[in-house]
Amino acid sequence: MTHPRVSVIISVFNRTDYLHEAVSSALNQTHKPHEIIIVDDGSSNPEVQSTLEGFKSNHCSVVSIENRGPAGARNYGRTLATGDYLLFLDDDDLLLESYISDNLDNILKNDLDISYSQASVLT
Repeated sequence: MTHPRVSVIISVFNRTDYLHEAVSSALNQTHKPHEIIIVDDGSSNPEVQSTLEGFKSNHCSVVSIENRGPAGARNYGRTLATGDYLLFLDDDDLLLESYISDNLDNILKNDLDISYSQASVLT
């Protein structure tokens, strides 16, 4: 696989406080994601819908579903993904610039199906 495609799936429920940063951290990867799918998990806050409209672009799609909880939203996003690998990102998380490339290197060098890494808490 010369250039694996990575789909980033971000679930959102009634908040967008950190979503811009989360999406930016996905877009600013050294290995660019194939697509970013934002799944609105049945938000009831009207501000969420208007904010999500601003994310629609060539690299970022937004879909809304009835509330299913975080796992349901992630699984729905998975059904839409067209990448070779999936990366699930919460709406208040950030990725280091080399997160995707580091994990892909680990997967490809070690013939793995999955890779994960430790998190750091920033305050």
